[in-house]
Amino acid sequence: MSSDAFRTEISVREIMNSPVITANTNDNIIKISKTLRNHNISSVIVVDDKEQPIGIVTMSDIINKVLALDKNPESVLAKDIMSYPIKYIDANETIQKAIKIFSSHKVSKLGVTYKGKIVGIISVSDVIRVIPELLDLLSEKAMIKSGIIPLPKTGGPIIGYCDYCGNWSDSLSEIDGKYYCPDCIVDLFGKE
Repeated sequence: MSSDAFRTEISVREIMNSPVITANTNDNIIKISKTLRNHNISSVIVVDDKEQPIGIVTMSDIINKVLALDKNPESVLAKDIMSYPIKYIDANETIQKAIKIFSSHKVSKLGVTYKGKIVGIISVSDVIRVIPELLDLLSEKAMIKSGIIPLPKTGGPIIGYCDYCGNWSDSLSEIDGKYYCPDCIVDLFGKE
């Protein structure tokens, strides 16, 4: 197993929130707030009459653009406070790329696209949640490259992260160039 086979990146698709919850441009802030609460989310994508995404309303928008200014949430509409245009990232990009977009555009949420369609949302807090895993992966690769952790010898048990479930295992098996933990082997291939 070469050091390149060790997983060192996490893709946006692995941590995005999906499905996308939407609101119409003429929905008032009361309705949007109830949608956020009912779905336990912190933003909605605003769509036009043709169901095309045109903006985003976040809890922060509601607090800063409505409540803090003593506006009546019943009379303020999504189109009045939405941020636009939406900043996007492809589902197959890495979270490192997402961090660069968050930083360069000073936003905290990105629409996630796949084959040109919006399929999810990723937030800064989603990225923060997986930083420990990312640091573990990078640390492991650095230790392998420096020789602190030797590469496993062929024929013996292989240690590392399962390519399917992403969990750490002391007994990975190689099947068609990918490494699987015992549980995933049973689930995927029906053998132990």
